[in-house]
Amino acid sequence: MAMTHEKAPGPWARTEGLKDQLQAGSSDSVQRATVNRDRARWHITLGSIRAHLDEQPTPRARRAAARRWCAAITAMADEEVTA
Repeated sequence: MAMTHEKAPGPWARTEGLKDQLQAGSSDSVQRATVNRDRARWHITLGSIRAHLDEQPTPRARRAAARRWCAAITAMADEEVTA
């Protein structure tokens, strides 16, 4: 049973960082490529997570899978901060 996504996606996660990159003074084509690459990576990553959640058989399993994703992402961020 697939989840329905009636809500439009929210703002980009790293919009402020991208704005800073754009104002750093590099060429327009490099700036556009950087923004597009980051947006594409964001969508691919979220799409993969969403596909995994859609594969879950029950709402309870979806919530459990979402919690596991959150825990894994948080653990990864903690590793980066302490490295």
